[in-house]
Amino acid sequence: MRASLFLLATLLLVGGAGGASAASRTYGLDEDPVRLGRKALDEGRLGEARALLERAVAEEYRIPESKLGLARVAVLEGRWVDAEPLLREAIAARGDRAYPEAQAELGLLLLRFGRDAEARQELERSLEGDGDLWAAHYGLARLELDAERWPQARRRVERGQRARGMREGEDRYHFALARLRLSEGDVDGAEISALRALNLNAAEPEYAALVGRISERKGSPSLAIDAYEKALAVPGTVPTAPMMHTLGRLYAKVERYNEARDRYQRAAAIDSTYAPALRDLADLFRRANRHDQAARTYLRYVLLEREDVDALVALAESCLEIGRPGQALEAAETARALAPDRADVRFAYARAGLRSGDDEARDRAAALFAQLPADAEVSPDDLVSLAKWRMKRGDFDTAREDLGRAIELDPENADAYFQLGMIAMRSGHSAAAIAGFGKSAELRPDSAIDHMNLGIAHYQASHLPEAIAAFRAAVERRSDLNAARLLLAQALAVRGSIDEADAEYARVLEADPDEAKALRGRGFCAIRRASYERAAGFYQAATTADPGNADGWAGLGNARLGMEQWDGARAAYERAAAIDPNNIALKRGRELLEQAAPKSGSE
Repeated sequence: MRASLFLLATLLLVGGAGGASAASRTYGLDEDPVRLGRKALDEGRLGEARALLERAVAEEYRIPESKLGLARVAVLEGRWVDAEPLLREAIAARGDRAYPEAQAELGLLLLRFGRDAEARQELERSLEGDGDLWAAHYGLARLELDAERWPQARRRVERGQRARGMREGEDRYHFALARLRLSEGDVDGAEISALRALNLNAAEPEYAALVGRISERKGSPSLAIDAYEKALAVPGTVPTAPMMHTLGRLYAKVERYNEARDRYQRAAAIDSTYAPALRDLADLFRRANRHDQAARTYLRYVLLEREDVDALVALAESCLEIGRPGQALEAAETARALAPDRADVRFAYARAGLRSGDDEARDRAAALFAQLPADAEVSPDDLVSLAKWRMKRGDFDTAREDLGRAIELDPENADAYFQLGMIAMRSGHSAAAIAGFGKSAELRPDSAIDHMNLGIAHYQASHLPEAIAAFRAAVERRSDLNAARLLLAQALAVRGSIDEADAEYARVLEADPDEAKALRGRGFCAIRRASYERAAGFYQAATTADPGNADGWAGLGNARLGMEQWDGARAAYERAAAIDPNNIALKRGRELLEQAAPKSGSE
């Protein structure tokens, strides 16, 4: 019992001693983390200031001042959202005692968020505690400037004319004075004041933005860039995402887009969640036709700002440019859910829907196209996409009209000519098909598909030399395009160039040993050479690879016929007849069999 009491007493003493130590913690002048943190903050050493003030909070030392200091660091680093809870915690830590300095900073922060009524309330409360506090007067001056109440604004601004250095808010005084002078038409005076504000505090993007507006108004935005770069070059200045973003915008104004891109990217690297820089970077990529990068950047942005309809439309457009219609449709659908009545949203949905693989979406998209205003900027590619959908629905006449409009807008739209060729070929109009595919192949000379379809059109028109030339052009451009090589081999065989045809079929089989068409082709070439046993081997392999094809069985029957295997030939023909009794090769083979086979049917 005594041991337990002794242990309890010891624990109480230790606990009491620890609590007293924490409560009465003191530091020497050169050790005080709050004092050193404020000094680092004043000198622009934000990382060091943050570390010192966080240490003070961890040690529960001067919590109100520590939290206020951390809030100021957050503001300078562009982490405005993080600053609000810190300021409220600083005010709460004072208990019943007012904390005018923190209340004023909270009011200024709320102004950034556009919460003017709340901001005014905090600023006025701050002045109740300290009627001379410049930060509070500055905040109220801004509200007066925004409301264009110039005399009231001037009275507030004049209260800051004795402020010296950033700690006392001299930068705020010059910024407010610049705005006041600008309202009075004193552009030169406004520029001087704005530059002073920027030189005192390069971390505040509003200052650079004002310098930029003034310089642009004077026709010299480059001066703003020079001033901003000099301010950033001051030793100890820590770049923030808002700073880099604002500088990027300045570069964009003077069309120095590479520098603008670099600054936007630096802003995103500093803070990956800083949405404004991502948005401007994506817009910049899109204007430069770098759609792949634009799409990736827009996607990062809309994950942060999910209800920005303009960005969703831009994302959809960029995805279409890089051939990702599914992603484009997803973005357009999201935009349409947010703003169903906007014409640009409906247009984006229509464009994405037509290019998607979703038939229902394509139907809706086609219906939307019919509702577009007459002045809608429909592109040739839009019309081609619409025509493709009409073709799938069997509306070839209207599709042809759409393609004609596309060619009127862009006489060198290869896909429009290609689709005209497809319509003509399906309709049996060989001359029109040749014209369409010929033009598309001329405009896309490296496209194997265009040359292959041109060859098909010539073949259907019995233009054998032209067909062979087109098929050769296709395989020269794409040696792996077996469909074109098979067509080339077939055309060569029809012309009687059996050795060349067999060589092409062999190349197909090198890539795909089970390609039944090539196996049947080699079997045909072998029969033409009277190599019946070899032909039987190819046809047997073809029937294994494609047992439902009558040509393979008929060919096998012909090969066995040549080998005088009458029963084997008859069995193969029966298999062919079961699949297609009207097969031409089957009919001819059976006739030959009846003529050649002994009456007994024995071999």
